[in-house]
Amino acid sequence: MIGTKQTSPIRKRILWVIKLCVTIGLGWFLVAHADLSAMGDTLVKMPLGLIIGACIFMLLSVTVSTYKWQVLLKLHSVDFSFSKLHRYYFTALFFNNFLPSSIGGDGYRIYKTFGNPRSPSSSVIAVVMERLTGIVALLAIGYFCSFIVHVSHGDVVSEALMSFGTTGIAITLVAGLLFIVLQGYQRLMRWENKPMLLRIILDHGKDYLRDPTATAKVMLISLYFHVHNSAGMYLLLRYGAGVDISIPELFVVLTLVNLVGVLPISINGLGVVDVTFVVLLGAYGVDKDLALSVMLVSRILLILVSLVGAGFYLTERKDLPKEILSPALGASRH
Repeated sequence: MIGTKQTSPIRKRILWVIKLCVTIGLGWFLVAHADLSAMGDTLVKMPLGLIIGACIFMLLSVTVSTYKWQVLLKLHSVDFSFSKLHRYYFTALFFNNFLPSSIGGDGYRIYKTFGNPRSPSSSVIAVVMERLTGIVALLAIGYFCSFIVHVSHGDVVSEALMSFGTTGIAITLVAGLLFIVLQGYQRLMRWENKPMLLRIILDHGKDYLRDPTATAKVMLISLYFHVHNSAGMYLLLRYGAGVDISIPELFVVLTLVNLVGVLPISINGLGVVDVTFVVLLGAYGVDKDLALSVMLVSRILLILVSLVGAGFYLTERKDLPKEILSPALGASRH
């Protein structure tokens, strides 16, 4: 036990250093191969009104996500006011963009709803399901668009997403079948003899079956969220940088970019997301400097939106546990 406690923090620091190196290395690669003069021209010519509009799109994205989180909590009989959850979500966004782990924001949201009347597990499952339903909705949109793009002009990118989407559907079907089997298993086995994790999953899983309307609402919100985000990016590309790309092509690109961003190989996806965005857009004939310019604007706007949560963070910092505030955020990975 003692050895584990001594080596675990060291391993976490090593992993963080590796992520930092990946982030810096990919960032250097992008800058080294970019035409900074061309990027500067693109940024200067980008209409200010369009940039403000894209910023408003991002702010509304937080509002949409907050509403989805509230619906999920209510599904599990946990009731929080929208204004309070909205404040928590902005603070979580600040954590995600200014602390070296995207788990920080999720850990913060779980912590703030942990002391609910039903059970601490409800706050964890609500956040997990928010993430999971978002990924499912993203895959559904990207999968559909990959067929449109492939029929229009077959390419490697759309083929890759079609293959990935087919695999995702198979996994979803297997997971659904497993859930049905587990429901049957619970009828055959006494409740107190079940493993704790299985008991929690089955207990909360029934909430989605009991209220199919709210479950459908969660999926519809997830679909809208990704359409909303993609529309903001399309405006920046099409009318800000003059990029000629179809909406289905953009959906294919953004789906793969978001999936790559989930991989824990850099700090908050920095570098990895940017390189993937530039490379995939390049497959559709988009100049790398134009793509990088739009990504830079998107990054800056995201930072500005994240700063909305800074005020909430500063007022609540004294009340937060060290696990949430720790730069390594090792203890928040629950």
